[in-house]
Amino acid sequence: MVGVMTKKSIRNKQISQEIQKKIGIILQRKINDQRIYMTNISNVILSKDIAYCKVFVTFSNIENNKNKTKIIIEKIKIINKASGFIQYLLCKSINLRITPKIFFIYDNSLEKIKKIYNLISKSIEKK
Repeated sequence: MVGVMTKKSIRNKQISQEIQKKIGIILQRKINDQRIYMTNISNVILSKDIAYCKVFVTFSNIENNKNKTKIIIEKIKIINKASGFIQYLLCKSINLRITPKIFFIYDNSLEKIKKIYNLISKSIEKK
């Protein structure tokens, strides 16, 4: 049935939200690397078996930088290198039988929204 969530999918969503909260705290308080300072978690997608976790991140301090793409790639590499340590800290702070393997991915949805907004604004101005 469409729109009906099973107990497993509800639990998966709850675990995703808890992981998002815990990783946010870990990045803010436990990781002391200035290169990944101001990292925001926009979404967490958990596999059905809770073995893998995609963490979508954005970086607040690179908005108007000329080398934005290069900086994003570098920051994603850095944060993925620290993913084992982050997973270890997550394991200590969350009560799960299995702690998922974490993969960090840059979330460019905000940039896409800005582009669409600018296109709509320009089209309205032309009228």
